[in-house]
Amino acid sequence: KFDSTNSILPNQYASGICVDNNNKVYALYFSSIGLGHLYAYTNGIWTLEQLGIPIGNDKVEMFVDASNNIWITSEVGMVNGIIKYDGANITTIIAGASGLPSNDINEFQIDDLGNWFYATDDGFYSFDGVTHRKFDLPNSGIPSGEIKKVVVDKYNVKWFASYYGVTRFDGYQWHTFNVANSSIGWEHIADIYADNDQGLIWVTFLAGVGSSGIAYYDGINWNTVTPAVSGGFYNGYSVTKD
Repeated sequence: KFDSTNSILPNQYASGICVDNNNKVYALYFSSIGLGHLYAYTNGIWTLEQLGIPIGNDKVEMFVDASNNIWITSEVGMVNGIIKYDGANITTIIAGASGLPSNDINEFQIDDLGNWFYATDDGFYSFDGVTHRKFDLPNSGIPSGEIKKVVVDKYNVKWFASYYGVTRFDGYQWHTFNVANSSIGWEHIADIYADNDQGLIWVTFLAGVGSSGIAYYDGINWNTVTPAVSGGFYNGYSVTKD
């Protein structure tokens, strides 16, 4: 455990955390004036990486691309919809002239072809460098316009998390896994992660009566890791790999 008592970290309340392709750990902390301070952990030592990232609130998502750029979004709404940090410079992308539909971005990902994908409460969007395309209930197979998370696996398949299960899109066909057609166990998905080393899709669930906390998909079946809590609640807010 790291906090202000044994490191330079300001407290134990990190707003976001991510790991780059060199296993360098980043933690983002929100300050009272609407700015975030980024700390980095490597070789057993925490250092201050960057001051003054304009995140606007303390609820953020962080994503590292293949070039080790850090991308930051927030579903609560930032002054800037998407923030990019390349290790030296901060770039902000704001809704409006950029084509970004909203500053409220639940999750952001980039596939192997360089296409952007971002989840919002009004569907999800793709951006190929020229055109933003919206996917919603009328023109796609998503079960809800409220998409909370999106991940891209090693085959460039997109996986979406909503309160109606997990949706898979391979560029041609849509399929949603829910309690009626699979062994997923619960539909209110809190987080989703693609383990590309093992070829597994991991999810965590928001609390529900008798719900499981964590499950993974092995390409055939959904498998529960955390046993169901009979008549109780079990939260699994986030899932990732160290």
